[in-house]
Amino acid sequence: MSCAEISIVLPAYNAGAFLRSTLASVRRQSFRDWQLLVVDDGSTDDTAAIVREIQAEDPRIEVLSVANGGVSRARNLGIGHSRAPLIAFLDADDLWASDCLAVHREHLRQDPDLGVSFGLVELLTPGGVPTGKICRAPRAPLSAAQLLAENLTITTSNWVVRRRLFEEIGGFDPDLRHCEDLEWLLRLRCRSSWRIQAVPRVTTFYRSSEGGLSSQLPRMEEGWLRMADHVRSYAPDLIAREGALAHAIQLRYLALRATRLGLPLPLAWGYLRRAVRRDGRLLVRQPRPTLGAVMTLLRRTLTGVFHRRGPAAPGRSSGRR
Repeated sequence: MSCAEISIVLPAYNAGAFLRSTLASVRRQSFRDWQLLVVDDGSTDDTAAIVREIQAEDPRIEVLSVANGGVSRARNLGIGHSRAPLIAFLDADDLWASDCLAVHREHLRQDPDLGVSFGLVELLTPGGVPTGKICRAPRAPLSAAQLLAENLTITTSNWVVRRRLFEEIGGFDPDLRHCEDLEWLLRLRCRSSWRIQAVPRVTTFYRSSEGGLSSQLPRMEEGWLRMADHVRSYAPDLIAREGALAHAIQLRYLALRATRLGLPLPLAWGYLRRAVRRDGRLLVRQPRPTLGAVMTLLRRTLTGVFHRRGPAAPGRSSGRR
């Protein structure tokens, strides 16, 4: 196969339920000069069989089957087998808009100092139905402080990256089981002058899930703290200056996630109290999202109180006649 202009790396583990629709979104791309590398990470379902079936129709698709080693190793293997000057990533349950590759290719072509192009993300239900909820992103290039606090790119499915960046700073850290994508972005931002910037249009559709690692709140916090320790090794000043505030923002996020998952309210309030105690700058530098979190938890609390009390008995009134 001749060298394509964009290599797509798609790690897949037991992804048979969603893989056909994901591969279809790749094949619908208006930009056609791509190579797709599906890294089957030790799946025990029909993942590899689905890829080979579609590969028979489209020789641009290749499958690499390996023993299970985690998403970072799978992505790194795909990068190593890729041949194109640009690399895009796609998770096995996400989807792309039909112009995704074309938009990011043009964004990178216009700006030689841009290292990572990403777009806006629309959330899907677990069943793949669009929700209309769009994750916004700043127009300006992302700073290291912004990345430490929040992954504003949302998902690696939203990235198109210059291949040379991996040659300069290395691949994803296989020792991290959570926030490995965020650590890579921080390493890039701290160790190079490459920019990370969004295009102001939806290019990726992200399938939300309330199961698995993302709903295990203590592990999410532990994973973020471990990522921050990795970053401290090459950006100690960043962690000293922004680490506490970034941790507070993570705790606020966990409070809101606990609420969305319908977990006990004391758990959500506990995360929010810890956020404010972790760094009081949260109230000064981010007053609107912090107040929004408080109001969300208050509404949920008051709704719970009302439901416990039930409706007032008929014929009773607290007012005077």
